[in-house]
Amino acid sequence: MSRKTPYPFQLKRQPARTILGMLALAGCSLPALTVLAQNTAEPAYQGMQPQLVNGVQDGMATGKPKIRHVYLAAPDVLAVVIDTQHLWSAPVQKYVPQPGDTIKRSGPQKYGLKGDKQFFWNRFIIRDGVQIGNLVGLKEDHYTPNYQLKGEALDTAWAENPAHFTLTSGDDAAYRAAGTPSAIFRKSKPEMYEWTGKGKQEGTARHELYLKLPRPLQPGKRYTLGFAKGEQFETPVSFVFDDAKLRTEAVEVTQSGYHPRQTEKIARLFQWLGNGGGVDFAAFKNFLVVDDKTGATKFRGEITLRSAGDPARKQAPERTADVGDT
Repeated sequence: MSRKTPYPFQLKRQPARTILGMLALAGCSLPALTVLAQNTAEPAYQGMQPQLVNGVQDGMATGKPKIRHVYLAAPDVLAVVIDTQHLWSAPVQKYVPQPGDTIKRSGPQKYGLKGDKQFFWNRFIIRDGVQIGNLVGLKEDHYTPNYQLKGEALDTAWAENPAHFTLTSGDDAAYRAAGTPSAIFRKSKPEMYEWTGKGKQEGTARHELYLKLPRPLQPGKRYTLGFAKGEQFETPVSFVFDDAKLRTEAVEVTQSGYHPRQTEKIARLFQWLGNGGGVDFAAFKNFLVVDDKTGATKFRGEITLRSAGDPARKQAPERTADVGDT
């Protein structure tokens, strides 16, 4: 689901107490969290919280799917962020023509002082019926090989089976015996697509699994999310549920600040659970702005409905909090 961000302020996901009855919005003293598509930068996922979440993995997903983060998406829904696969490209190489090679040209471009010369933007090398790369340079004596897609895709049928997940806790009696989700929803989106050595376009993906919990989580308690052995995920993930610090996708607030004359200084509260639909936070009436270091309340106000959403367009109900002159 895409949302437009009003210029010039960029919105980021933040920790929230909203999920448990109050909306705690971290102030602008927090460092900006930018969650980039994997394969574009190192670290592959910017936004981890190692002080709260253990067992998640950074780096490219060249093997099994990697769990990046867990967070509370709704009062009874735990979200798991997963990246799968990696697009790898070899450096430019010398082109040595082989018998039977053909060049498929497209995208003619003019160049030269008079614009009387022409080259083709795409000059695909076809070898044994498969596209292996793109010629570069005026002499066409080098080429960039096609990408290779590495790693395992997410087995979505496996991932949507509640029997493959358990949640336990050593300090929350309600989860001393392992709890199993009553349902699992999923939201998936492509990240990068390129021509690969298989002669077709392939790409990576980010998935979010939404585990409907049998019992609510308790602030300050540590939980461990376990998985069926020998399958998609290699190690369990443990986390401390800190309702004021654990970053959630359900709350969106600017990290750039607000102009003094801006009439509305809002944060947004909404969550789309993929095939689980939109979360309705109507039960939550008030929010708090808290100091992320001391926990002191700096501002409080009322949550208001901004948009009812449209399930047909995969839009969740959206509520907002005007943070005033904090």
